[in-house]
Amino acid sequence: MKFRNDINGLRAIAVMVVVLFHFKVIGFNGGFIGVDIFFVISGYLMTQIIFSKLSNNNFTLLNFYIDRGARIIPALAVLCLVLIALGWFYLIPSDYEKLGKHIIGAISFISNILFWREAGYFDASSHEKWLLHTWSLSVEWQFYIIYPILISILWGRLSKSSVVKVIVIAFLLSLFTSIFLTRTSPSTAFFLLPSRAWEMLLGAMVFLFPLSLKSNQQRLLNLCGIILICLSVFYFSSTDLWPSYLAILPCLGTALVISSNYGSFFTNNKISEWLGNASYSIYLWHWPIVVGLNQFQLTDDWYWVFFGVVTSIALGGMSYAYIEKPIKTHYKTKKMKPKIHTIITKPSFYFLIVVSIGTVGGYIKFSDGFYFRVNEAVTLANMEKFNTNKSFSKCLIQDSYESSGCLYGSEGKVKLIVLGDSHGLSLISALELGFVQNKIDGKILFLGFAGCPVIENVKFRSFPSSKCGEWSSNQLKKIERDYENIPVVFITRASLALNNQTDSLKITSPGPLVYFSTPKSVVDEQLLIEFKDGYKNTINRLSKNRKVFIVKPIPEYYQDIPLIMARRAMFSDFREISLSEGKYKQRNAIILDLLSLIEVDRNVTLLDPLPLLCKNSTCYSSLSGRPLYSDSDHLSEWGNKFIIPMFSPLFEEILSY
Repeated sequence: MKFRNDINGLRAIAVMVVVLFHFKVIGFNGGFIGVDIFFVISGYLMTQIIFSKLSNNNFTLLNFYIDRGARIIPALAVLCLVLIALGWFYLIPSDYEKLGKHIIGAISFISNILFWREAGYFDASSHEKWLLHTWSLSVEWQFYIIYPILISILWGRLSKSSVVKVIVIAFLLSLFTSIFLTRTSPSTAFFLLPSRAWEMLLGAMVFLFPLSLKSNQQRLLNLCGIILICLSVFYFSSTDLWPSYLAILPCLGTALVISSNYGSFFTNNKISEWLGNASYSIYLWHWPIVVGLNQFQLTDDWYWVFFGVVTSIALGGMSYAYIEKPIKTHYKTKKMKPKIHTIITKPSFYFLIVVSIGTVGGYIKFSDGFYFRVNEAVTLANMEKFNTNKSFSKCLIQDSYESSGCLYGSEGKVKLIVLGDSHGLSLISALELGFVQNKIDGKILFLGFAGCPVIENVKFRSFPSSKCGEWSSNQLKKIERDYENIPVVFITRASLALNNQTDSLKITSPGPLVYFSTPKSVVDEQLLIEFKDGYKNTINRLSKNRKVFIVKPIPEYYQDIPLIMARRAMFSDFREISLSEGKYKQRNAIILDLLSLIEVDRNVTLLDPLPLLCKNSTCYSSLSGRPLYSDSDHLSEWGNKFIIPMFSPLFEEILSY
């Protein structure tokens, strides 16, 4: 009985640290390790089931999968149905369309692959995804599919000791893969099975290598395990690359607690037992509540956080009591009508659930979230989200040394070069229209690298594979070699490189993104000098034989303007989203100071968007209910037309040739 309570106690700890982490409760910065705890437990239990039944010659893959389906699918299906129903009434079309896509991934257990392709788990955009947490269920299910098949095959061909050796080798390979991928491709390491399997295989080895301990040894081992788990929760944070070797700490702690078979106060009590039993359902329901509160910007208020935690536990408890527990009880005891029992023990029953919900999700996805559900104000705001330059994926380099660039405009020679990042590409159509309005014949060459401040030899602290610095050097050589005397427009989001902020001037990922000589966790005097020297050298090199026009930073709003406006409009809330010039200057102080020094060069002209986007010391993100932005900081194809007058000195320069 103690052992069972250890497992439930660990589940209770795992689900609560995850819940408290996601609700941003102080002190639980490493609460995401709860998923790692779940993985170790899962690996233990699956190995126990498979090996025990193989030893008794009564293991079948079909029954194994039905058991897992009965455990996971019904509660997940109900969550999906509830989200579909609520989404119909309360989600804007783009959110509803995304929900449909993620429902397909969740119910078919491939959501980890979908989220891996979209963004990192700790990215700000992740708080827009109602089913993000199902990535871990997908990893587990993929393990459930592959693991028993391999063990069954090996069992009939090798001795048990040889099978165990294979598991140990697989554990080591997966661990090394995790360590390697975490440094080279963090999102891949976080979401995909090959770099997560070692955690479940560690649980397998706990079962395969049981310990024979005295009572005092059990107590000590259990305590050591709890301490390791607690250290992980309070020491790690979302800024740490994960899982890598760091995840060994909470996983080892979990393994020690299971191996101790002790049942300490931390894991052997009524509360832990109940929370452990309901942990899966609590885990399912807590994240949609987090997303809902986040959409209404309530996650910074402690009383809403308290409400969210309590509601998560309450809904999870109801899901366990009315969905999980009855199916589990009836499935094992057959205390139900024979016909119903026959139905829920057939694979076709779970296949039908998966296909039905997946079909509904697909219909929502491919119907673009059903725009007919919402009013005109919602549609107007929501559509601006997609009013962007359609050549982003083609023309914006992500990880490459070379770029042939993209040409825009009419036939003729290149008359202008735009050098920068995504902010530069978002203004291309404004320059094209300016060419037409000023009757300028010729092409615009765009050279751009996503997120790159375009400074020679710059390196990225958080993105070690980025080739931004080398790419920048190559583009400068290309411009000098092939485009003598052609004016350059320099447009980058340089402030982000030094001040990685994403919401309301709060640091969400501390420290600068870039460095030159050594990585920095803060912007110190050395980094400022290196950054300013690099920036000035780049501009000086460009302006040596040509005119250079530098666009000052575009006002940023730290929240997705079309989404916020559309969501507010769903509830007839039409408040303006604005930004004071004071906050604008505070965020961009370093760059604005640097540009004031560069402006003295006769070949450099600064172009300021503020007079066109701001009025009476306040910057506005929309006009007549229509967003000027496609997200938090990129002007949309409609919004960028309002700053065409800013480029007048540039057009005059080209016409003077």
